[in-house]
Amino acid sequence: MDEALNHFSQVSIFGRSATLFILVLVANLAITAIHSWQEWNPKQLPQWRYLGAIAGTRVPDILGFLSFTAGLTLLLWACGIVGIAGRLPFAGPAGSGWAAFCLGAVIGGRLSDTWVSHWKLHYQGYDPNPGLFSTPLYILEAVFMIVAFHGGLGADPVRAWIGIAVGAGFFVVVAPGLKKLRDWIPAWREAPWKAGDPIPDWTARPRTI
Repeated sequence: MDEALNHFSQVSIFGRSATLFILVLVANLAITAIHSWQEWNPKQLPQWRYLGAIAGTRVPDILGFLSFTAGLTLLLWACGIVGIAGRLPFAGPAGSGWAAFCLGAVIGGRLSDTWVSHWKLHYQGYDPNPGLFSTPLYILEAVFMIVAFHGGLGADPVRAWIGIAVGAGFFVVVAPGLKKLRDWIPAWREAPWKAGDPIPDWTARPRTI
């Protein structure tokens, strides 16, 4: 705990406050969990079917869950822990460069995911959009981290900017990647969803997860 508080005091504006450290870290993990839940919610279209419908790619549910839900959630949690607590999960303390990279990746990822996966598609007429309602939390957290963690970002600005680019780019390549999968795997091909039209019927097939 002492190492985490020392790191927190160096990268944030809050000093060695254990209470604020816990609140900030828990909020980061919770925002990721809330957004992931909304994108996976079994009562609605999951994110991999939503984006797959736009690309015309029927991603198998197990692969969609492992990549879009479980894998992405764990990756974002890991970045939050490294950036805020200064620790690599299961590997010990992380240096200031890794912390700056991960803080940048969270910021870039939050902003890019909000625009690329949600707001832009919503404005284009692809509704309902899973996870749309939790995107304001993403924007608020990104702004908060820029302000509150400018020390950690400034400790290694090059790696911070690389992290922002990687975090943002991660979500930018999802749509082209799904279209490539459609070209490479004929069994996954479906009719693409046209903006403004009802969502294709094939997306309503019973889910396996």
